[in-house]
Amino acid sequence: MPHPPPGVGSRWRDEADPDVLTRLVRREPGLDTSLSGVIRHEWVEEVYLFEGDLHDLTLDQTFRAGSPGHLGAHG
Repeated sequence: MPHPPPGVGSRWRDEADPDVLTRLVRREPGLDTSLSGVIRHEWVEEVYLFEGDLHDLTLDQTFRAGSPGHLGAHG
């Protein structure tokens, strides 16, 4: 697994189903990753934020703590 960039902590969880991947991610408050550009992949992400918010550049949608979100495939 690749190492996360500065300001991001990550842990991967093994799943019984090889088609499922669970990752816990912590981003430092105020972290701006927009200069890295849009991350593109062929799968859908299900996101649950425990605190803070996350803005998806492609969807132009902000997800807030406590509300689950689905980030579509960007392939």
